[in-house]
Amino acid sequence: MSSSLPRLLAAFLVAAMATFAYWYLTNRPQDAGPDVPGGQLRSVSFAAYREGQSPLLKVYPSFGQIEQDLARLRGRVRGVRTYTSREGMDMLPALARKYGLKVTMGAWLGAEHGDKGAEGHAANRAEIESLVRLANEYPDVIERVIVGNEVLLRRDLRPETLLAYIEEVKGRIRQPVSYADVWAFHIKNPQVTRALDYVTIHILPYWEDEPVAVDTVGTHIERYYRLIQETFPGKPILIGEAGWPTMGRSRGPAVPGVVNSAKFVRTLVDVADKNGFDYNIVEAYDQPWKADLEGTVGAKWGLWSVDRVPAFPLSGPVIEHPDWPWRFVFSVLLAFALVAPFLGRLGGGSAFLVIGLAHAMAVPLVQYGFTAHAAGISFWAKGNFGLLPRLAAVGFASLLLAFAAGVIERAATMFDDRRGGLTRHLGSLYRGFTAMALLLTAAIVLDGRYRDIPVLQFTAPVLGMLGLVALRLTSGRDVLSAAAGWEVFGTRSSRAGWLALSLMMSAAANLVAEGLAIIGEDFTVMHPSLAEQVPLVLRAMVSNASVLLWSVMLLALAVPHVGEALLSRQTNVPARQPA
Repeated sequence: MSSSLPRLLAAFLVAAMATFAYWYLTNRPQDAGPDVPGGQLRSVSFAAYREGQSPLLKVYPSFGQIEQDLARLRGRVRGVRTYTSREGMDMLPALARKYGLKVTMGAWLGAEHGDKGAEGHAANRAEIESLVRLANEYPDVIERVIVGNEVLLRRDLRPETLLAYIEEVKGRIRQPVSYADVWAFHIKNPQVTRALDYVTIHILPYWEDEPVAVDTVGTHIERYYRLIQETFPGKPILIGEAGWPTMGRSRGPAVPGVVNSAKFVRTLVDVADKNGFDYNIVEAYDQPWKADLEGTVGAKWGLWSVDRVPAFPLSGPVIEHPDWPWRFVFSVLLAFALVAPFLGRLGGGSAFLVIGLAHAMAVPLVQYGFTAHAAGISFWAKGNFGLLPRLAAVGFASLLLAFAAGVIERAATMFDDRRGGLTRHLGSLYRGFTAMALLLTAAIVLDGRYRDIPVLQFTAPVLGMLGLVALRLTSGRDVLSAAAGWEVFGTRSSRAGWLALSLMMSAAANLVAEGLAIIGEDFTVMHPSLAEQVPLVLRAMVSNASVLLWSVMLLALAVPHVGEALLSRQTNVPARQPA
């Protein structure tokens, strides 16, 4: 042991340096565009919900919480937009006056049809009455109002019903009245838009049928602003929602992230200042309750986190993960914990390979831990916040750690026949990960709009398996034997062929589903012929780097199953159930 200690220390130092390089290079300060002048924004969507609070549960922020959140915005924004005139927001105008903020007050209108028609109508009436009362009571604070938000998009109300509410409010208050929806629905319902005092449009490039990369959002914003301007000449326009998520699944070339969110906000402000556009950014604070509707991405649009920490600065360079030094430290500690029990068995060139493999798995495991803490990743459902999803995330992390430890144990013992400890469970764990990957892919294919692409969650199993295969190759095995599941994990499976085929089919279906996801109402209107649609769908299949990587990972997960199935046929050895 003493003679090999310098070799072990050198191996660990080299691996740690590589780990440091990864964390450092992926978190260098980046240029996020021009600084926001004075660090002040014109308007932001405002709601003061914390974890455990939700309009779906009818658990609302307290007066003190609303005041704290509003006070934090003083000097940083000129005004705020609300989506309701009730649920605590009736307290907001008085507080806004106290902190020198202007308010764009909204009335939330829901469906008035089906089993809850009467209840919906009563709720809508209550919203209208509250909006009118507040607008007349605080004319110095509420400078404009919005009657309904994306009602036509959701098909909650018919255009004529919505128009009746708008006309009623116009006749009862003095402030300008608008209705807010995605730009396309204003064009589809011109009779509603023409009745407005000003047009409120939502321009959200991330959510478009054809999402765009963050580097092109300036042109995108100008294009659709001008389109509305030309369609409704003379109407003042407010960009009522514009933003970019800091976390969640990618949509085509639209990639969530802290740096990209900062780029979007700064680009929006720059474009608005140059063109005289009025805008409102969605949103002031992360809204954890929205994860129940839209998964991780729905809860991560805030300029401040749910803990009220700024998501990014409005000036200067931006770092994707400012806490990356801690992530590096935890990666090194975890890698050491994985190899420490087997230091006495490491020698020769295998020490570098095994220690390197431990570090390679430690990095995604630590990244998973930090991401799960921030988003409560559950994988199985759209909602990522709450106790059960967090318990699911912890449970999955435990399986990942058990698999990583088993991989290092098997690598350190150089695949001997003594399958003690975690080694004897490696095959079962791997087949379990395979089943989870297939289940998650099916969910993404069938209903993937709000589901995370589970690249991060399965990186450690893929790297661990490939590392074991590579070690088998270095020991002189041929490729097929080195890749076979029973050679890698020490146990056989009777379902290797089916698992391999399922993974390969899932990899293809994953790409096809991403391409077909862009086909929506707006897409077919803008591209009516198949000659236009087919190339765009094919391009969409390969424009999402996360989706592409997930398909590659599915194919990688198939490697030991393919090897086992082929080797079983060649050697005519009947497969048996895993030991």
